Amino acid sequence: MNKRVFLNIQETAEKDLIVTVKISESKTGFYDYTLLAGYQGKLLQATKIYSKYQEWQHRYRNLAAFLAFRIRRKESGQLTNFSEMEQGFENCRQQAKQLSASLTSWSDGQDFLPVKTVLSKHLSPEDNIQILLETENFELRKLPWHLCNLLPDNVKHLPVEIALTTPEFQRISKPPLSPTSKQKIRILAVFGSNIDQESSRQALEELVGDEEIQLLEEPDIDTLKSQLRSEKGWDIVFFSGHGESQQDGQEGRIELNQNLRVTISDLKDALGEAIGKGLWLAIFNCCDGLGIANQLAGQDLYLPQIIVMREAI
Repeated sequence: MNKRVFLNIQETAEKDLIVTVKISESKTGFYDYTLLAGYQGKLLQATKIYSKYQEWQHRYRNLAAFLAFRIRRKESGQLTNFSEMEQGFENCRQQAKQLSASLTSWSDGQDFLPVKTVLSKHLSPEDNIQILLETENFELRKLPWHLCNLLPDNVKHLPVEIALTTPEFQRISKPPLSPTSKQKIRILAVFGSNIDQESSRQALEELVGDEEIQLLEEPDIDTLKSQLRSEKGWDIVFFSGHGESQQDGQEGRIELNQNLRVTISDLKDALGEAIGKGLWLAIFNCCDGLGIANQLAGQDLYLPQIIVMREAI
């Protein structure tokens, strides 16, 4: 059976976390989910978790900066200090272990135990389980939730998909193709500047097989808008290049070419038309993409599925 666990997390003025859980099931895994149960519990304050995350992020970004510097040195024929590089990796690994241990301890706390008890009554090892996490708190959104023990012992060993969701939603006018459809999936692939476009193109073509792909390399905004408005519509939009989000995670930008960075707001009308014609998935292979996802899920767009990278890549 397909089971969906919906977790809404709200932070109180005292920084406590109120967790509302809803459990539903579906025989097909598509749109016919039936609500089974609901419960309200809580998690301890996440202040220490945020601190551990920031410490890990600091190590990770330092390592990323060092590797970028190493590449520049190699290109200029200079030598690299490998012991310094290995120490950077080790520092990052150790900080990741500490963050993982903190997340495990946090989600195993007594405050969250009643929620797990309710889940254990409705989830079984035979189920396909998806967890949808809804919160307005950007710090909570950034956490690696797959490292938490959110499920009870009877199912915690299962491979579980965890996704962020938003309180804003609207049913799309044209549902996506079902897996049994013989119609080819249409993919619009956009490649930004300063990436290995040939390798990216080959990898994408090998991955999707004989599906229909339209490639755009470093387009201007008018070209991209025109393609998004294609009369045939698109099932998937894929972007590979540079990106970033604002510090509060409300907005993100992508670099179409060396002279142009755009926000989702700049593409809103064209994206809205594409969604109306059946666009159901956007994949952004770029750094720091939570702001991009936030805009695509809101702003009256309500794109059903979005895949982004939380951190620098």
